Amino acid sequence: MKISVRDAWLSALCYADIFDFPLTKEEVVYWAPRRILGRLRRADFSGLCQTQTIGETTYWALRGRTRLIARRRRREICFREKWQQATTAARLLRWIPSIVCVGVTGGVAWKNADQADDIDFLVIASKGTLWVTRFFSTLILDACGFRRRPGDTDVQDRICLNMFMSERTLSVPFHERDLFTAHEVLQMQLLWDRHNTFSRFIHANRWVKKYLPHAWGKKTQNSMRQLADKTLRQGRISLWPKSYHARRKTFFASRLLDLVLRFESCVLRWFERPAKIGQLWYMEKRRSTEVISDTVIRFHPVDARVWIKLKLASRLRKYNIPLDKIFYAS
Repeated sequence: MKISVRDAWLSALCYADIFDFPLTKEEVVYWAPRRILGRLRRADFSGLCQTQTIGETTYWALRGRTRLIARRRRREICFREKWQQATTAARLLRWIPSIVCVGVTGGVAWKNADQADDIDFLVIASKGTLWVTRFFSTLILDACGFRRRPGDTDVQDRICLNMFMSERTLSVPFHERDLFTAHEVLQMQLLWDRHNTFSRFIHANRWVKKYLPHAWGKKTQNSMRQLADKTLRQGRISLWPKSYHARRKTFFASRLLDLVLRFESCVLRWFERPAKIGQLWYMEKRRSTEVISDTVIRFHPVDARVWIKLKLASRLRKYNIPLDKIFYAS
């Protein structure tokens, strides 16, 4: 995709502006739809965007939108409580052996949620356990008072289980690959995973580097770093001398836990078909725009891709930037 540095910079700001989210310079580079190398001068964007420095942080926004900086800082304070709520709820889901990854998506993942907002979860299930995983996830979070229920008006800090994926198909379907989905993939924040599922999810969707090359590079580096840190914590590699027996005991304990979890997941597969039939029957009169298949269950009352594309087009038009070049990397 050939695009000038100016257009890449403005495109990143335009996309973030849809969500009332000014960016720092590092974030603009991170979310730019092309690689930006070298130094950039504010004079190059005179009359197109504005900056404001608070403390040691300089924020960039489209012209006339610097008032959003104060809103972003307020939302960052809200994020701390929401993240704590998310980690607490995610720990409960560890009891379900068929879950191999839990992540936060949506506004909370971008530290851009208001106090009254809920928290979106993406759950990845082991092969052949998609529906039974959803059943037990809903049951546990509902029983503990964490889940957002259909029809709730007060959804503050509630967990919205709006997407389940099977590890059998971690890559996004070809017809959904665009800038919107690339953002959703790379914005996801990991809460916990098993069997390096998060790293496999990122690499299965390496097509996103065509849309957001900087973000893709950083995300893969972070996922590899998290994998290395996890390996060290599990005791499979030691930077310091350790007794042979201690290392062997830690290794076998970890392997035994993996085998137990895999066995329990196999048992749950026996209940997959009745769980699917029962939930589809319950959802029959309530279905609207859900996406349901053998590998994905996705609940979104409104297709965000549609309105985000329209708002992005209106912003890019002001700077004579073609939408298709940015949204579809054409």
